[in-house]
Amino acid sequence: MTADEFSKSVDTGLKLSQRIYYGKDGPPMQAPKPRVARALRNGKRMLRLPYRDSHGGADQATKAKDGFMMKRNTYTFKIPQVEGGSIMNVKVSWSQKMLYQGDEFCLSVPFTFPSYVLPLEKTIPKIEKVSLNVNSGTETMITCRFASHPLKEMQQEAGEASFLYEAEVLKWSTQDFCFAYSVCSNEVIGGLLLQRPPLYDFDQRDIFCFYLFPGTNKDNKVYRKEMIFLLDISGSMRNAPLEKSKYAITTSLSKLNHGDSFNIIAFNEDIRSFSSSLELATEETVTNATEWIWGNLVAEGGTNLMSPLKQAIDMVGKTGESIPLIFLITDGTVEDERDICNMIKCSLVDGGHEFSANLHIFHRSGSYCNQYFLRMLAYIGRGYYDAAHDIDSISDRMQQLLDNALSPMLANVTVDGLENLKSHELYPSRIPDLLSGSPLIVSGRYQGKFPDFVKARGLLADLSTYVIDIKVRQITDIQFDRICARMEVDTLTAHAWLDQNTQMEEKATAENLPPGIEDVKLNEAVKMVMKAASTCYGFMASWGCWRCLMQAWSQVQNDQCALAIAQLCTALACLEFLDCCCDLCDSCIDLCQ
Repeated sequence: MTADEFSKSVDTGLKLSQRIYYGKDGPPMQAPKPRVARALRNGKRMLRLPYRDSHGGADQATKAKDGFMMKRNTYTFKIPQVEGGSIMNVKVSWSQKMLYQGDEFCLSVPFTFPSYVLPLEKTIPKIEKVSLNVNSGTETMITCRFASHPLKEMQQEAGEASFLYEAEVLKWSTQDFCFAYSVCSNEVIGGLLLQRPPLYDFDQRDIFCFYLFPGTNKDNKVYRKEMIFLLDISGSMRNAPLEKSKYAITTSLSKLNHGDSFNIIAFNEDIRSFSSSLELATEETVTNATEWIWGNLVAEGGTNLMSPLKQAIDMVGKTGESIPLIFLITDGTVEDERDICNMIKCSLVDGGHEFSANLHIFHRSGSYCNQYFLRMLAYIGRGYYDAAHDIDSISDRMQQLLDNALSPMLANVTVDGLENLKSHELYPSRIPDLLSGSPLIVSGRYQGKFPDFVKARGLLADLSTYVIDIKVRQITDIQFDRICARMEVDTLTAHAWLDQNTQMEEKATAENLPPGIEDVKLNEAVKMVMKAASTCYGFMASWGCWRCLMQAWSQVQNDQCALAIAQLCTALACLEFLDCCCDLCDSCIDLCQ
């Protein structure tokens, strides 16, 4: 049976299950809506199935390798073949980007069980348990702002906290688990964290992560802004995308302060501008601009981005007293993408003014839109990038990015100490400004040694320099390779696309492989010995951790010592030490795939 056939069978079965009568006290008969991933392990064959998301409906099954994302929010996983009547425990680990709203980090985890998977027996006790460990990476206390379930604080120390919820319930949870916490003080705070790379990492340079949190103090002087909205009105933007974009721009116009200036440039194959120059954001000009947007802009024609971008860049940053902001909204594709990037590289440089222009980009994913091109524009322009993958999310995501762009906290951010390293690489390559609605997080790779403290600098609205002393800390209990992987892969891929660099493309691809897909990088002789020895049966259940031993091995420089460790590892493999470690230690599971 193919995956498509099995998927159709499951959907048919789910529909038929709604016709089963469980009695008057049984679960309600309704179509399953919560997100459910389904997979079947049939011998050595993996059947991938769709899931039902929170909006209802099923995505069609898509061909994909085991462990890879098939479609947005759709993943596959393996369930070993088991005999009937067996009790099966499934542990799922994943990385998830947390939302930042106000001064709070927000986590939402699916914890809702649909009625058709609930056991019918009423007398069987059911236990719900949530154990939550928070490591903020800071040295400030963590404050719980919201919890969907009654959490009990078990431990609290600087930068770390643990919470527990456990209860006997009559039925499984019908509410997702949500948690919000804050670590921010009134002022801007930051840190620089260091970590050794994992053994399986393609890049064996050390990892660092620099962050700044905006704080809750809103009394600082507000930046004067020069804001240009670049709006794509080509044919592919017709209907909802253009209408939602118009609404977001007009809403943002109403939020400009007195002293700010703006302009609107709409483009397809031609250019239509609200004004030939920047206009002060008075009540009259904002009203006129709103009427111009709704009365003149219609989606039609192709897309020419080079000319309107040049016009916008030439229009801002002439006084040096205002922060120049360019906000691009598009969903199209152009033929001269690399030429546009090179033009931006030459244009968006510090021309002697205090503030350099920032280019923020929002795009609605189209069938032919090159997201690497748009990401590269944002990286070069020291701006932020976001995208909407469906019509319904355009308004919220675009408005959030616009609001953040309009509220800078610290401009032209730099970090002292990087120039003293042997080498370093930033992701993204240019540090964006710190915005009031979003933390600034930059990761990177380096060779050399950081001092105990570094200084972060930036410009305030009054053109004074703000300096923060940043403590450098070596940490081991936060998995940087997971947290920073997406940022690193996106940056490398965008640069590989721009430079047409095959070597960088291979590096980005290697970074994108999940642990376990590639073998641990050992020399061929050791691999052969390990492979042969690990097939033997053993009895030892262990001391220590295999991953730690392997990492220690990778650092050994003496050949005789390395040979002795290789012989020790061979002996331990004969006793199936690796298998035992995989069963007992979560950190070693990627070595056992």
